[in-house]
Amino acid sequence: MRPGTSTADVDLYSGFEGEPEIVIELRRPDGTTATIHVWLALFDEMLNHIEPGPSGWSGITLTHHMAIGWDDGDWWTDPDPKDTLAKLEGIADACAAGGESVRVLREAFAGYLREAIEADGRVSIRSD
Repeated sequence: MRPGTSTADVDLYSGFEGEPEIVIELRRPDGTTATIHVWLALFDEMLNHIEPGPSGWSGITLTHHMAIGWDDGDWWTDPDPKDTLAKLEGIADACAAGGESVRVLREAFAGYLREAIEADGRVSIRSD
C-alpha cells in the first residue's frame, strides 16, 4: 500500500544512518503501533512549509521552532492532532513540489493523524 493511504510503517531514514532521526509513532487503542522513521532534515523541511498563524506559532510548529518536546529524546504526544492535520493539509501542494520524500512524509504523517482522530489513538514524536 502507498504511504498516506494506510498506516503502515514508513522508512525515510535508511541511507542517513548516523544523522539525527525523528520517530513518529501512531499508537492505537488496542496497543498496536505503526512508525515513521525519518531523517531530521526531511522532517524540518516539511514543517518549515507551515507559516505561523496571526498570533504566531502554535501546536506542533511552536514545539518545533522552540526546540522543545521531542528534542530531549522523550516522547512528545500531540495534544491536538486535528490542528496538526489541518496544518499538514494546508501544505500539501508545497510538500508535493518539495520532492517525493517530503510528499511521502506528509501523506504518511497525515494518515497517522487521521487514524488517531478517527479511532481514538495517539501520535507521538521523539528524536533518536
